[in-house]
Amino acid sequence: MLLISTIGFAQSKTTTTKDTNKVKLKIKVSEIPVVVVKTLNKEYTNFTPEKVYKTKKNNKQAYFISLIKDETTTVVYIDTNGNILNELDD
Repeated sequence: MLLISTIGFAQSKTTTTKDTNKVKLKIKVSEIPVVVVKTLNKEYTNFTPEKVYKTKKNNKQAYFISLIKDETTTVVYIDTNGNILNELDD
């Protein structure tokens, strides 16, 4: 189970990538919506969120979440309905 309440991040900040249409707003783990947390708990058991950004993916509002477990890092995009849009392994 994800221990979201025990992890904190610095204040929110906006990051613009090279593609000016993709703006990422860094948010705290505690700001992840419940439906997204449920997906993380179900699909990424024992992973811990490392970085979280609110962004757009495929023209949908989404969350870019970097997860870590032991030595493994995974990046996942999850939309506001809790659907996984894309997963990348580092």
